[in-house]
Amino acid sequence: MKKFMIFMAATVFLVTVVWGISHAGDETLGNNSFSLGIWPLTISGGVNLGGAVNLDVKGDLQMKDASPILFALSHKFNPRSYLDINYFEINNTGTATLTKTFMYNNKNFFAGEIANSSLRMTLLEFLYNGLLSGKESTRLDYLVGLKSIGYNATINDLSTGVSASYTGNNFIPEIGLKGTVKFTDKVNGFLKFLWISGNSGSSSISHQDLYLGLDFLLSSRWNGTFAYKNMFFSAKDSNNQNSLSLNYQGPVLMFQLKF
Repeated sequence: MKKFMIFMAATVFLVTVVWGISHAGDETLGNNSFSLGIWPLTISGGVNLGGAVNLDVKGDLQMKDASPILFALSHKFNPRSYLDINYFEINNTGTATLTKTFMYNNKNFFAGEIANSSLRMTLLEFLYNGLLSGKESTRLDYLVGLKSIGYNATINDLSTGVSASYTGNNFIPEIGLKGTVKFTDKVNGFLKFLWISGNSGSSSISHQDLYLGLDFLLSSRWNGTFAYKNMFFSAKDSNNQNSLSLNYQGPVLMFQLKF
């Protein structure tokens, strides 16, 4: 499934780029855009093991913060609607002396041992934006999309060589709203909220994404975005009752090229 989604995203990207280049001389120029940015984030939360033991990602596992690279591709169908494709991968790692004895996926880990831990989350999003209402200086859009969320939480005991992971890959629908306010001809403010809650396989998923920021018109082809992003994610496996509850937050800086 993951390879299929990556293939589909790459196909859409290539078709859109070729289409944009082939129409570079007509009135549709600027209906497509590619964005690249960075998100220096702070992680908080933990891994719960069957309801018995909770491992805090900072306090117990000493995980470091991360700065994932953000990719986005957008195509405007008309003034009322457009499609966004977003992708990023977050990797947090840490090394700590365990302060708790616990069992993780039928593997025993003991207090006093040194362990490496890693937490990887990959998100691929196809998001449709449609106009609900709009005036000269304000706009409200409804958001409907599909999001692939892949996650892997691994603990590796360096003393014994024992390793255990909690892994999932879910492809589920999402909904949301986006409000935009035009402050000047070159500056827009926006607030976007997305929400997911549902089941996929043996996992139940909950995900909220809050995005608040400013868009700046830098030239006829270039835009810049400075924003604050707060993303919450939780997943629970009904088979073994392992769960994740994580929060990522921090500033975002992006640049957008229209073509």
